[in-house]
Amino acid sequence: MIDRQYASTHPWVTFSVDLRNAPVRVWMLLGEASSLCRRLAGVPLDRATAKDLHNIYLTKGVRATTAIEGNTLSEEQVSGLVSGTLELPLSQGYLGREVMNIVEACQDVMNEIKQGGSRRLTTLQIHDLNARTLAGLAVEAGVLPGVIRSHSVVVGRYLGAPAQDCEYLLSRLCEWLAAGDWQIDQLGDAATAILQSIIAHLHRMDPPVR
Repeated sequence: MIDRQYASTHPWVTFSVDLRNAPVRVWMLLGEASSLCRRLAGVPLDRATAKDLHNIYLTKGVRATTAIEGNTLSEEQVSGLVSGTLELPLSQGYLGREVMNIVEACQDVMNEIKQGGSRRLTTLQIHDLNARTLAGLAVEAGVLPGVIRSHSVVVGRYLGAPAQDCEYLLSRLCEWLAAGDWQIDQLGDAATAILQSIIAHLHRMDPPVR
């Protein structure tokens, strides 16, 4: 077995989760969320109302995603970009491009799912989504959209995972999400997807809080 540097620098990255001691409230909330998903999916809506709701939640999701990375556009501005009713001044053009890159990527993922495409996350999909996210934007030296970094990175006091292990770690994450013991037969698709989303977000390269 190949020795990986991350095993010594980031030993908390194990691609495993033990839910045996999860509080009862976790399972109750997952059940409630799953039930609400089924109810909402079955609500009959006319096309105009469905489109409005889609744009509202697309706006909220895209705005939250880009705000994490420092995008300062308001929800109202993002809504205008999503609906095509807002034209930003040149000084904010890059902020609008960031938003629209995410909007287009989200729409493509949704369309692929609607057409019966695979729901399994792959490294190739992640490469592609990263390339779309950074398309047309100014990036730091050494950053290539859609290409995993080959250099070390530091954010504050935190050192990122070793560059030589990133491709391997990304592949392991995808395999774990696809084939891990998620008890889909017991939890159902919706609850499993919610659980995977939360755990995948937490199971990054950050050290555990003590």
